[in-house]
Amino acid sequence: RDPDIRAYVLNLRDASERERLGLRHQALYNLGRRLSSASSPHEAAGIIRDAADQLFAWDVLTLDLHDRETGLTRPILNVDTIDGQRVVVQTPGGVHETSPMARRVMEHGAELVILDEPIQMLPEARAFGDTSRPSATLLLAPIFSRKKVIDSLSVQSYTAKAYQESDLETLRVLAEHCGGALERIAAEEALRESEARFREIFANSPDAIFVEDLQGCVLDVNPAGCRLHGLKRDELVGRNVSDLVPAECRREVAITFQRLVDGVASQIEGESLAADGRVTPVEIRATRVDFNGQPALLLHVRDISER
Repeated sequence: RDPDIRAYVLNLRDASERERLGLRHQALYNLGRRLSSASSPHEAAGIIRDAADQLFAWDVLTLDLHDRETGLTRPILNVDTIDGQRVVVQTPGGVHETSPMARRVMEHGAELVILDEPIQMLPEARAFGDTSRPSATLLLAPIFSRKKVIDSLSVQSYTAKAYQESDLETLRVLAEHCGGALERIAAEEALRESEARFREIFANSPDAIFVEDLQGCVLDVNPAGCRLHGLKRDELVGRNVSDLVPAECRREVAITFQRLVDGVASQIEGESLAADGRVTPVEIRATRVDFNGQPALLLHVRDISER
């Protein structure tokens, strides 16, 4: 010890808030990076759950998708702690009426709910999992995308007064980071479902359906189109529309097809030529579409022989 030093002055600063903000920043950074590559609502829900693990001590977590027009909610992820283990709880039927509590959060924003003893299940909440053990403290936040509520996120604890206003702000910020990604995923999922429905209609339609580029080259055809011409799909793909009509009609068909391309006409009548020489009168309806990134025409061809 230095005999000239009589005392030490220690300046102590509470760094817990700085550490909490640092942890939140890192958790939200990881959340955004991982959500950017998520391709399904359930994959996104797992990523959001991981972020909640970093930011809160929780016993119950919910992530729900809301449809304000129908008043229905589709649970994406419901987790409850039962006998010390976190359990993903499946909702029977998958879709249910939006609870009064969820509607309130959607209308008025994030909410911190602290229940007094004795703890009882809130009548406006939706019970799931171990319904005999109500949550004592709840954090709830809406998830917005372009100022529209699309989901809600909740973390809950069985411990009394487990959360405070700073935790509510953290949940609000967490929810803000989820909106854009969840909307993108929902749009991609809807597109995949739409494409699947189209492929089913395309494959099973009793009428011929052709996809042709703007020069009349066949890009795709359904089984009915193959039957109409008596050719296999790989024999039709790559052919020009002029090869699929009687020779004497080709000049007229070229002019008529250009009218479809230009949008002057959307419905015409003509004749289709089969491989065996059979000629079938047809009605053709055209719609402009995008096919693998290029403009094309979707042609719906109906046999009108009977008419």
